[in-house]
Amino acid sequence: QKTAYEMLRSLVGSEMCIRDSLISVSYLTEKIAECKKEIQQKMNRGENSNDLSEKLFLMTKNKVAIQNEIKKGTITLENYKKALVNQLEKDKRLSLVFEKTKKQNEKSVVDARINCLKKEIASFK
Repeated sequence: QKTAYEMLRSLVGSEMCIRDSLISVSYLTEKIAECKKEIQQKMNRGENSNDLSEKLFLMTKNKVAIQNEIKKGTITLENYKKALVNQLEKDKRLSLVFEKTKKQNEKSVVDARINCLKKEIASFK
């Protein structure tokens, strides 16, 4: 079983497979905004932000890849919605595991993704 952190890291890898590592566009959008804010804070402190810049680039690339797959019809909106619902169910189970094992940091990451998934699923209605 991967930790939430390991799952999150695997989502920004350049070899991400959209169907195997599906993450919502909403979640990536929120993570991109957080990353931009963190980069700005580091720059304001005069710190190096190259590590975050690479992460930002890869997350943006993955978000665009998902959107392009939907536009091309490789992933239909209906299949995308089904995948989001499946991911939501997996994340709910994972959140319970983290709650039982008192891993609050991991649980908060998964819970944030759950909220994003719920918003994105609701946007299909």
